[in-house]
Amino acid sequence: MRGFTLIELMLVIVIIGVFASMVGLAVGQSAQREQRLVLARLEDDLALVRLESEEQMQPLGVRWQLPRNDQPAGYQVVRLDPDAREAAARWQADPAFAFRPLPEGMGAQVSALAPQQPDPAAAPLDAQAPVLLWYGNGEANPARIQLLQDQQPLGEPLYVADTGRISHREDGDDID
Repeated sequence: MRGFTLIELMLVIVIIGVFASMVGLAVGQSAQREQRLVLARLEDDLALVRLESEEQMQPLGVRWQLPRNDQPAGYQVVRLDPDAREAAARWQADPAFAFRPLPEGMGAQVSALAPQQPDPAAAPLDAQAPVLLWYGNGEANPARIQLLQDQQPLGEPLYVADTGRISHREDGDDID
């Protein structure tokens, strides 16, 4: 009857250790990967809203939702219905865009960088109009979007320029 030598046992332990460290690296940073994925998806969604607004020549906006009871924080693309009689019904969820939930503990702070467009020909605005708004003519409300994780800033803010471009810089020169 022959047993294992000390070298064989040490080799198996080293191999198990290497595999364990690889699994730890792959799983250990999943929160950071998820945060980068959320930021990339937000950039893509905003670029798509910009293009869709220009193509349809119709105002589109992005409305943010805070976490409520059983619903997570997130954002929804909304479309202007100029024929709506009530102000609360003027901005309705666009069925072409799904609600985008954010991971638990994540939220966003969205702030306008300038007053909303005063030109009534661009879009009739009211108090229900979203802060993030593309007018359908290539223009947008300049805004700053900062993703938050547990109320702390997460990465660089995104900026929407008055030309509708999405950027990591306030002057609007780097993403799309």
